[in-house]
Amino acid sequence: MLGQVLLESLARHGEAVALIDGDRRLSHREVAEGALRWARLLEARIAKGSNAPLALQLPNSADYAVIVTALLLLGVPVLPVNPQWSPAEIARSLGGQRLAGVLASRPSLANWQTCPAFASTPLLPLEELLEQFGQIEPLPPPVMDPALLENRPALCLMTSGTTGEPKVVVRTHGNLLANARQVGSALDWQAGWRVLPVTPFHHANGFSNGMLLPLLRGCCVIVLRQFFPATVTRLMRDPGVDVLVASPVVYQSLLASPDDALALGNLRQALSSGAPLPADVCERAAAMGVGPIRELYGSSETGTISIEPARRTGAVRSAGIPVPGVEVAILSDQGAVLPVGAVGLVGIRSPAVMQGYWTPGGLDPARSPQGWYLTGDRGFLDPSGELHLQGRVRAFINAGGNKVDPGEIETLLQQIPGVVRGRVSGRPRSTGGEMISARVTVRPGCGLDQSALLAALRPQLAEYKLPRHFELQEDDSPALPDKHTSFQPGKN
Repeated sequence: MLGQVLLESLARHGEAVALIDGDRRLSHREVAEGALRWARLLEARIAKGSNAPLALQLPNSADYAVIVTALLLLGVPVLPVNPQWSPAEIARSLGGQRLAGVLASRPSLANWQTCPAFASTPLLPLEELLEQFGQIEPLPPPVMDPALLENRPALCLMTSGTTGEPKVVVRTHGNLLANARQVGSALDWQAGWRVLPVTPFHHANGFSNGMLLPLLRGCCVIVLRQFFPATVTRLMRDPGVDVLVASPVVYQSLLASPDDALALGNLRQALSSGAPLPADVCERAAAMGVGPIRELYGSSETGTISIEPARRTGAVRSAGIPVPGVEVAILSDQGAVLPVGAVGLVGIRSPAVMQGYWTPGGLDPARSPQGWYLTGDRGFLDPSGELHLQGRVRAFINAGGNKVDPGEIETLLQQIPGVVRGRVSGRPRSTGGEMISARVTVRPGCGLDQSALLAALRPQLAEYKLPRHFELQEDDSPALPDKHTSFQPGKN
């Protein structure tokens, strides 16, 4: 369904540029042709199975977008994987879910080969497939019944969810298409606009709003492989950018330089997501003559929920107005809808909300009896319908725009021989966001220090999840449970 809609869009926009990746430029027609070649390459190499996803562990690139289009055409779900994640982390998050294959570079696949959980999974080296790419005939465009594909999984995202435990979010072709139509209607991007996502494609926002949405709207995606302020500024000037999709940290970096800030002033839209946008960033932007930076609020489970309107300087900020097709309500702990102005749990109903969380026993839709998905945030709606957030039900650490569950790190700390207990929290950074801090109690004479703890954690965690500050103390008392309490609606 989504693959066919995407192919039709690519055909309509033909020779217009769809992807700029360094010196490489692909037209919409070339993206379509490349996707059909990749579909031919992949269909014979992946394991066939009921909705088994293919893991894609690659940095942002033009090939990434073309491969995703190919998988959507084949009806194979995509599992975007952060290149920083270790196979052990991925295995924990998947919880036994089978993969159709893993597509990554050879060095990355060498790590996958050492993980017993993926011993029987087909491993597909990107370098080998690229060598064969030009020698293979494209696959004829697959013809599938849209009604059958609408509820078929298209995207699997690994997330902490609202409880902090690793989960796999399953979103269907219908979910992704609904999200694209909702956000496209709210932002009104025009064909030919150039969109620069300073957001990884493995991230929910980068995948949907930084890659799929621009291609469906006939826009051009400017691929950024690694963030440097000078690189973003150069791209905003040449070839030029209409829309910047970035995190608050990116805007803070750009506004630190008058030259970088000047380039921001030429944007049609400046969109921020991934973490709350500090008020001082908006004030600094306004003082430097930069147009309003608007926040997008959403999640892996829901897609984009709301978008902040363009505001005059000094106006009260919010998480914005729900995009068309998204229903937002504020609920009590018992699930009752609360009146305007009352603070409670943020509930969402929308055709873009995930099909559910994957579990070995089947999909868990994670809905209330009334069909609300609870985001894990608390907030209220004002009389104009804007959503105001009042913090998380469960506290996460914002490490450079990445949501980190302290409980995951604590569990791993307590598996290290010699550790009695570990407590992980966030410490504010002067540059914004938080630094991960660990207070670790160890047994006397165990020989553990910061270096030893990091060495034990590093194979199990992405680099951004590793604590940057340790406080160690010794204690020979029995180990006791030390857990973060998680809020459960209806329970005390």
